[in-house]
Amino acid sequence: MRIRNILYQILEIPLTHPINHSRRSFKKTESVLFLVDIDGVYGIGECAPRLYVTGENLKTVIFFLKKFKKNLIRFSFNKIEEISSYLDELTERNIAAKTGIEIAILDAIGKIVNKPIYKVIFNCSARKEFKINGGIPFSAPKQYTLNFLHKFYDQGIKDFKIKVGKDIKEDLYCLDYLREEFPYVNLRIDANRAWNLEKAIEYLRQIEKYNIFLVEDPLL
Repeated sequence: MRIRNILYQILEIPLTHPINHSRRSFKKTESVLFLVDIDGVYGIGECAPRLYVTGENLKTVIFFLKKFKKNLIRFSFNKIEEISSYLDELTERNIAAKTGIEIAILDAIGKIVNKPIYKVIFNCSARKEFKINGGIPFSAPKQYTLNFLHKFYDQGIKDFKIKVGKDIKEDLYCLDYLREEFPYVNLRIDANRAWNLEKAIEYLRQIEKYNIFLVEDPLL
């Protein structure tokens, strides 16, 4: 298999409500869509570069593609394992960019062999049940948030995730009314590396009563 061409498209999608968390506040989501041509079959991949996650943004992703496009178009492979290894040989950086391109390549491979890519990689069946996570519109007014979540809940979604870490009083207020309104859902919090160990322990003790299902990325 050989890559013949790679195209890209920048996506900037405005949010219906701003997202605020301990690392950043934003009113739109930005990503790069990749279209990879492998032997005349097109695969699609996407990456959402974030400076506070991998040190990348839209400009660095496009720079990576332009810098290494000739190398990528020359790339031919026989095994899936060769893809990741080759991308890592180009540079140790640009994790998001490489991931988006790799997804597009894998998508094309699945189309070429006429199989879901997970079957190509793992040679097994997908699990019969998938959990869908409902994202909470962080820092939105209480009634807006509850109305928003009821749309998920009424469709059978019982897992909710909320960003925390900017203001503990605001976090406790939100968790309090969320747990009162939805006593049986799985509540997950994501702190985006908001605390040191001492503050994390103090915070987790205060939210213990809310029966939090999972705490994501708490430490600096």
